[in-house]
Amino acid sequence: MSSEIASQGSLFTSDFLTESIQEVSEWNTLGDADLDQFSESIRGHFDRFPISQTPNESQTEDDLIWPILEALGWTDSLGYFVEKLFLDRGLNC
Repeated sequence: MSSEIASQGSLFTSDFLTESIQEVSEWNTLGDADLDQFSESIRGHFDRFPISQTPNESQTEDDLIWPILEALGWTDSLGYFVEKLFLDRGLNC
């Protein structure tokens, strides 16, 4: 993933992506092959994402955020995020 794509939006600060991440133990255990495999597994989501248009929050979540969280193995957290999203919007799950 290019640094240009990673720096768009406000999901991560540039400081975190360039410096602070180096202090995260899980990051330090990853090898180049792991990063290449992950990058390949999410590239299609970025390639298909309509950055030349103005995707709304729901489209961004469905087409980019949730698939990437799943690729990261955060499937247990997805239920929590969805529930929190609904509660924050005053909706029932």
